[in-house]
Amino acid sequence: MSHDVTPEPRDALIASTLNAAWQAARSLPRVVAFLDEISILTAQAVAARRHRGGDDHAWFCDEVAGEPVALVEVGVTGEGRGELGWFGTHPDYRRQGRASECLRRALAWLRERGVREVQTADFVDSRLSDACGFLEAHGFQWRDSDQQNMVMQIDLAAYTPRPITLPPGYSFVTLTTALVPAWCAVKDAVFGGKTEAEWFEQTFGRRWDFDPTGWFLLEHQGEMVGISGADIFRDPADPSRLTGCQIEYVGVLTEHRGKRLGEALVAHCLNYAKALDARPCQLITQPFRIPAVTLYESLGFRIVRHNRTYSLTLQL
Repeated sequence: MSHDVTPEPRDALIASTLNAAWQAARSLPRVVAFLDEISILTAQAVAARRHRGGDDHAWFCDEVAGEPVALVEVGVTGEGRGELGWFGTHPDYRRQGRASECLRRALAWLRERGVREVQTADFVDSRLSDACGFLEAHGFQWRDSDQQNMVMQIDLAAYTPRPITLPPGYSFVTLTTALVPAWCAVKDAVFGGKTEAEWFEQTFGRRWDFDPTGWFLLEHQGEMVGISGADIFRDPADPSRLTGCQIEYVGVLTEHRGKRLGEALVAHCLNYAKALDARPCQLITQPFRIPAVTLYESLGFRIVRHNRTYSLTLQL
């Protein structure tokens, strides 16, 4: 339904301001394998966002000559809960307190609606010091930082493929449709949860450029005991051009740990990505997974970004 919303003239002005405000973010080195991590906003996208929120959604703008130069988007998401959506200031009007005033009005609007806890709707790139500093200066906190995602990358150009020797009885198996339930079972045993084969199909298998030849299981005496995946991405405008690789779901069953099998699984993925020259090559993990982080660092991965979700408790 939101795709049929007709933009208002003001939607184009909001899109223009946010596009200018987010230009610094777009200029950062790419740390995801997908294209257009921060897409160019259109008036249609702003209209769809506005329409989706209805009466529980609001924009607060500071204007110059009738045009927004700073703005903050907020919404009510549930009983006592709200979210901070898009926000930004046009580069020509920064350091003037304009966004701070927008935020003050936005938080007052949320309080009037009984909101006590506000959370950023999207993660904030830790490399954007101005955005992080703005939120922190107004009381937002990066809570549970050890549990939140971080991105690690490896310099694939400098990576040297390594020979992999598995302990006796272990072997790599390339993922097939028939093996997806076994892959899901290992994933659940390692990471928790209850995963159906349909989830894998919807999350990965239905993507137009999905290639299972980069996804591996580790077999031991007929049992699948480990998993990993080198998820390769292609440019929709030029399918011959790879846009990167993301290593997914590396894990080994508890009873098979201590044999450097996790290292073998990651190295197998890296060798595969190296052969294709699929850059950038990255993975997403959490700081509390200390053994995994230590392993990735030993292979050459380095932390390049924390995906920060901020929250603020309001006093009613």
